[in-house]
Amino acid sequence: MGIIKENNYSQDDLSFALLGRALAHPARKRIIDIIQEDRISTSVVLAKRLNLSIKATCDHLIKLREAKLILDHYSIHFHEIRLNPIGFEKLEEYIEKIINLK
Repeated sequence: MGIIKENNYSQDDLSFALLGRALAHPARKRIIDIIQEDRISTSVVLAKRLNLSIKATCDHLIKLREAKLILDHYSIHFHEIRLNPIGFEKLEEYIEKIINLK
């Protein structure tokens, strides 16, 4: 049996890693752009605008949701997606912290 090593990563470290992973794909950047432009979107609209399958679009949305960059609301007839301002505020805090390390 292998040994499980304890990691010393803070919740802040893990959150930043999720943000980085979420922003590390051009389709996810475009999803953010489209939602910002339209204010609200759906997975079907995003898939059509990006020329991606629904499955691929949903996979990208999962990464954005895990990083808390989007919020989504499901109902019987639709899946509504919007940007999460709190997630982007967190990203801005990280960037400011890095910039001020000079």
